[in-house]
Amino acid sequence: MRVKKLSSFHSKIKIVRAWPTNWDPVGLSAIQASRVAAQERGHRAILLVCGTHEDCLAAVKPLVTDPRDQIVWVGSPAQSDLQDIFADSAIPAPIPISHGRQVLGSECDQVIFDAFSGFDAESFAAVSGIVRGGGRLILLAPELQAWSAWQDPASTKILSYPDLTVPSPSLYLMRLAKLTRQSNAVSIASYCTISNRFRAEHQCVLKQSNKRFSSPMHATFNADGCTEDQRNAVQLIQAVAKGRTGRPLVMTADRGRGKTAALGLAAFKLLSERKGFRIAVAAARASSVAVLFSTFDQCDIFQVFEHTSSTSRSRDTGSTLKFYAPDVLVLNPPDCDLLFIDEAASLPTTVLTRMMTCCGRVILASTIHGYEGHGRGFAISFRTWLSEHYNQHRALHLSEPVRWRERDPLEAYVNRIFLLAAEPVTHDLKRSDINATQPGLSIQQVDLAALVLDESKLVQLYGLLVQAHYQTSPNDLRMILENQRIRLCTASFREQVIGVILAIQEGGLEDADLARSIWLGRRRPQGHLVPQSLSAHSGIKDAVFLNSLRIVRVAVAPMYQRSGIGARLVNFVCHEAKKNGLDFVSTSYSASPELFQFWTRCHFSTLRVGLTRDASSGLHSFMMAFALTEPGRRLLVDCENIQLMQLPDQLKGSLKQLEPGLVEPLWLVLLTIEVQRRVRADLLDIERADIEAYTEGNRPLNTVENSLARWAWSADFPHSNWYKTTPGLRVLFIQRILLGQTEQEIINANGLSGKKELASSVRRILTQLKSPK
Repeated sequence: MRVKKLSSFHSKIKIVRAWPTNWDPVGLSAIQASRVAAQERGHRAILLVCGTHEDCLAAVKPLVTDPRDQIVWVGSPAQSDLQDIFADSAIPAPIPISHGRQVLGSECDQVIFDAFSGFDAESFAAVSGIVRGGGRLILLAPELQAWSAWQDPASTKILSYPDLTVPSPSLYLMRLAKLTRQSNAVSIASYCTISNRFRAEHQCVLKQSNKRFSSPMHATFNADGCTEDQRNAVQLIQAVAKGRTGRPLVMTADRGRGKTAALGLAAFKLLSERKGFRIAVAAARASSVAVLFSTFDQCDIFQVFEHTSSTSRSRDTGSTLKFYAPDVLVLNPPDCDLLFIDEAASLPTTVLTRMMTCCGRVILASTIHGYEGHGRGFAISFRTWLSEHYNQHRALHLSEPVRWRERDPLEAYVNRIFLLAAEPVTHDLKRSDINATQPGLSIQQVDLAALVLDESKLVQLYGLLVQAHYQTSPNDLRMILENQRIRLCTASFREQVIGVILAIQEGGLEDADLARSIWLGRRRPQGHLVPQSLSAHSGIKDAVFLNSLRIVRVAVAPMYQRSGIGARLVNFVCHEAKKNGLDFVSTSYSASPELFQFWTRCHFSTLRVGLTRDASSGLHSFMMAFALTEPGRRLLVDCENIQLMQLPDQLKGSLKQLEPGLVEPLWLVLLTIEVQRRVRADLLDIERADIEAYTEGNRPLNTVENSLARWAWSADFPHSNWYKTTPGLRVLFIQRILLGQTEQEIINANGLSGKKELASSVRRILTQLKSPK
């Protein structure tokens, strides 16, 4: 059984002889010949058909006449147009322009991508990966010289209310048109108004090679139906499953190398061979592992495994394969023998490190250049951590494509236009050469119109941004170049970009009725993340009227991190925002203790804490801000007062599993504010007596927990003595008194002997704090 079901492609492309009226015969022959040439090399052809939408649809008809072609249409054509184009063959069901990811894991001979429905970058990148060797991707679009002036429907998803149209010309589409025209990989057919026919304006130029491949046009498979890379991967996975614990395997690959399919094949072999073997699968999205389960099902030809759900398989021997969302996995680790973490690059390092503790045997798989996240940051930050904590881990890189031959022009084209392979330049500077106070360090705002004309600098900037973040979409590049509210600043040294900060302007809404609807939770206009959250979740109705700037991402080249460059970039952005009359600068991020410390050092204050964990990252979000004006300061005061009133209860409810390393600094900051403002009610005398009786006597802990919690949030709490206490005791105090975790949860998490040790530990820290009398 093959890992990928690959039907053989016909040896020659059928050349249409009954030319339609809108094709030049010579032009169509040349276009078809370019596909034949690509097929001989096991590559995929790319054809851009540009003109009016009506003319482009008519031009498709002679390109889809072979009944052996499996065709996928992406876009929203009229049914009558499809009936006309596919008059003598089956009509493919069109896929909405933004739903290209739905076809991941399938294969076809031709994709027609109708950009008149919108050029969705993420969707285009996804569907390009399903075209098999010898196939073709046909892109329908306006004339290249006019494309940048066209109002693309897909641009609306990356804009902010009320700016729902892109100024002409679009910098994003201008760059796309330029790179397409320059590419030797793309054949271009345009409509000639003189002859009223399509002609081949530009034909794909393939590198000279005497090598020709016979069918099939994909990788060479061995007897097991795998590529050599996949076979090696399966063997290593089996070795991890049968070997010692604490020796994880890291699998990396570019798109289309059969990485996830190899996981599915290995899972089937292990569950078939070993009774009662349990495999847990985790990924940011369940859709990311659809190929794993479909490959598993292809291997199960006798259907011995029961489908308990779309992401769960089991059999009567007790062997199971089941998917878990990251947050579920971390909070309630399943009893499993092997853990697969697919598309690990799309998860934050802090979550990955916690997931590594959920099972003794772990397989991590990640795409290096893809749309599930960017593997470069994963390769740098997480692999560094892995080397420090698991020095016997193994690594495998899958390089052989499954569906096409290497050096494929379509793959190279997609990587270039979306900067999927973008990386920062290799700096020849030493870390000791640079620090935040270096006179030669230049920080400035980027002119996006100039940036789009400087491809090398754009690659540097975008390479830094994707390297620094675990989730990067091809649509992010479009947001940067088209959203008028975007601000981009760089830190450079000796003309080399070593840091970048991405921000977006928010708020400034003027419609009072809209503001009320947002406050009531009835409306959520696109954009304005922080102001809308403060209005709808914290109840501060006027937050949407204030003008603010939200920092989306801060990226510094790994060699120069922890040298103050990120903080200096933040300070520069705040200074520029103040000059422009903004009220505050904010940020929203998946919280970790390290990030909270960074933003605190930048003098940002917490606005609110997200009450639910993000399903993909498994983390709570923190919103923080730095006030620039008096209205901005009043907003921060309101947010801090609200937190002082609500957070104590939230920590014992929705935030009960928040890690102590985040609770501690947040609590101490708010406690300092409580001392100054006295927002909460004073501690009662009877509560003080309870605490004294517990500390000096033998009162049960559960009889004084409420008094201790009230004391911990009161101005009477001796917070100045907190860091003089024993660190281990501080964790227990936070877990029991601030978070209200059960005694058994704390005993299990900290390896305590029982309830008596827990009660004694709490009593000891109270003594160290010198409980008030």
